[in-house]
Amino acid sequence: MAQFDLRHYSGKLRVMTEDVAASRADDREYETYWDEVVELLEGEASQFRRAVELCLENDLWEPALVLMLSFVDACSWMSRPQDHNDVRQADFLAWVDTYLLPESKLVCTAEDLYGARCGLLHSLTGESRLHRQNRVRKIFWSRTIDGETYTLIQVRMAETLEPIAVDIDHLFWAIQRALDRFSETMMSTDDLRRSISERVYKSYFTKARRLR
Repeated sequence: MAQFDLRHYSGKLRVMTEDVAASRADDREYETYWDEVVELLEGEASQFRRAVELCLENDLWEPALVLMLSFVDACSWMSRPQDHNDVRQADFLAWVDTYLLPESKLVCTAEDLYGARCGLLHSLTGESRLHRQNRVRKIFWSRTIDGETYTLIQVRMAETLEPIAVDIDHLFWAIQRALDRFSETMMSTDDLRRSISERVYKSYFTKARRLR
């Protein structure tokens, strides 16, 4: 894809002051600042990819997973319905079911991933309220390196539902494919493009400060 594609990011980020960005958001249609929005989205996506790759190259599995699942959260925030002021569990599940799981061959459900996201982001564990309620399966994360498969497991377990193994590199690939699908939908759906543009332009740009 030509826009919002991880592989085509140029490395530039536009840094704007809060007052300039606020005035532009008030008096411009989203189409007029769409290129600036795309540039910032490409920058965020590129930073995410580089950070995950750096973690995986140095065997930092859990930080890589925190980054990946947080990024899915961020995509869910962008695509949430207009009447959702904040991103919700349902928005995460909808994004995963729509963009991430199709053709990914991941053995987990969107609910399993959400439970893993809650556990990792809040406690760096596989524990979550959904798991305690037996509504999701615990995920044991694995990687295959030089033909050998290694898995993060929990030493003490009393599981009612059988845990599942998900390959970290496979999840990373699936997220990048999902991002391509998401950007394709965004480019072809005016309402989605408009809402994402307004959210990004308001929340991303106005928080920036000029670099010293």
